Amino acid sequence: QQGTWTRIGNLVLIAFRVEITALSGTPTTGVTITGLPFAASASLATSAYSTSIMYSNLDIPAGYTTIAGLITPGSQTLNLRQLGANVANVSLSNAALTATTEITGSFIYQV
Repeated sequence: QQGTWTRIGNLVLIAFRVEITALSGTPTTGVTITGLPFAASASLATSAYSTSIMYSNLDIPAGYTTIAGLITPGSQTLNLRQLGANVANVSLSNAALTATTEITGSFIYQV
């Protein structure tokens, strides 16, 4: 896992890379990246401004075509969501991860 961040005024840019090398247990929750450097603004309906995510070896269910990130206002957690045409966007399930999944991304949010 690698990550960097830069804060300019009330905006924070994060960049990260996560590489899965082994899986254990039963997947029951959504995929999240925790420990962001600052809590997102609690006064916004959504604190996400921009996200760019690249991934490989991710088993996304049929109907979904990509993933994006969402930070809940007031939190320091980036929630990964799966998106597609004519389907509701939902949390990316841990079941989508493989023993060789790689996720790299950048994200801008307001604090």
